[in-house]
Amino acid sequence: MTYPQETYTLLVKTRFFKERCLYSLYIKPYDKRLESAGFFVSEIEFTDGAGFALENVPLRANDWTRVVGSDGKEIGKTIQGSFPITLEDYMEIENLDAHWHSAPK
Repeated sequence: MTYPQETYTLLVKTRFFKERCLYSLYIKPYDKRLESAGFFVSEIEFTDGAGFALENVPLRANDWTRVVGSDGKEIGKTIQGSFPITLEDYMEIENLDAHWHSAPK
């Protein structure tokens, strides 16, 4: 099974609130081939400028929500969550790596 050779955009928003990092991820375009092949972003890793992992966040395939456009067609998927973190560590976050997973069929 091969990964569809397309370009996907992963938009990330974060916010520090009450000793937590709130995050929102949005992947587009939506592609049924990803889902039917069992591909999904299974983990995001927040790193500092030197590449050291500050936090690894596992994501389950069932936690992603479909985003529907005004025409009723699926245009992307989104997921939101949070994890505990100090303000000092939050300020160190510079990068995010998305780890793709292919679920066995």
